Amino acid sequence: MVETSSNTDNVKVNLILDAAMKRFGYYGLAKTTMAEIASDVGMSKASIYYYFADKDALFQAVVKREQDGFISSIKKEVVDNKDSAKNKLVQYVDKRHEYFLNVYVNLGKIKMSMENVKPLLGNLLNDFFQSEVALVSEILREGVNNNEFGDIDVSEYADLFIATMNGLRSITIKNKDSYQLEQSDFDLIEKRIKSLNEIFITGILKNK
Repeated sequence: MVETSSNTDNVKVNLILDAAMKRFGYYGLAKTTMAEIASDVGMSKASIYYYFADKDALFQAVVKREQDGFISSIKKEVVDNKDSAKNKLVQYVDKRHEYFLNVYVNLGKIKMSMENVKPLLGNLLNDFFQSEVALVSEILREGVNNNEFGDIDVSEYADLFIATMNGLRSITIKNKDSYQLEQSDFDLIEKRIKSLNEIFITGILKNK
């Protein structure tokens, strides 16, 4: 994506991303064209290509904006608040599930297997994982420092926390494409993740 240098550019980029999100979410990546997105925002196709090299780059930018928004809100609303570290972990899981639902509402109705878009998301998914590990590390470190949690390897446990949450979600929905998910699937994911979080917190509390 071209680096923007003015408020006008930023507004245009966000309009394009909004339109692209709607198109990708409803029609999927393969059936969406840059010409359609350009028409949705009242721009020429050339204008879209000024900001994004191709459709894949635009798709990646849509996903990254969602990821960045989540990381920013979690940092502000959970990690930096004045609550206990234990409660922050509970809040983190709640916010994370809420983010998961929002992504599936906005992008998850893509009418294709996620396997087809994973190659486009490799680096983004890895960066997002590392960003989450960093946030959870802050919470765990705070819990260790204020004697809520025992003497744990903060980085290792944060990595385990996020990896296990991801794995549990993947196992729960492993046989379904995103557009096949129903409310019962989301409810089951939430129930399992909250149960796992309770076990995790109990295991690291200093005074059990």
